[in-house]
Amino acid sequence: MNPLNKLISEFIVYNYKIVDYRDKLNEEFNNGVNIIPSLMNQIINTNFNSQLGKDIAEYLQIVMDEDEKRNKEFEILNIGKLYESLIALYRFDIDNYIEYGYFEFAIMDNTKKAKEIALNGLDMVTRKTEDLKKLLTKIEEEEEEEEEEEEEEKHK
Repeated sequence: MNPLNKLISEFIVYNYKIVDYRDKLNEEFNNGVNIIPSLMNQIINTNFNSQLGKDIAEYLQIVMDEDEKRNKEFEILNIGKLYESLIALYRFDIDNYIEYGYFEFAIMDNTKKAKEIALNGLDMVTRKTEDLKKLLTKIEEEEEEEEEEEEEEKHK
């Protein structure tokens, strides 16, 4: 197999392994299992897969009030820093803006920061929506041209 095709194939397999792991993790969480140690190990084993970093930030917020011991194991401000790094890495992933905005608003009680994050996310989404509209317009124009060519061929 071509090395580039092999790399892409392995990447696809890796992504689906992460999807399967996340499904299993969610099921365990819903069944009351403390998933944080498993998630920590998986993050290390996957060389800090960013999706799992996002997952741990979300799970820590959910269980934060339930487990005083866990609250002492990490600084809550690090969750915000983690979201900042995820936005830097995936600046077009709207979920990062939403989760970070909610974190600042609901957990940190920082409405000014939450509003800034929400506005930045909306700006990004607006730009990307315009890009999608441009793409759709090009597709529709090409479809119309093809239909016109087919119609002309029929009349020849």
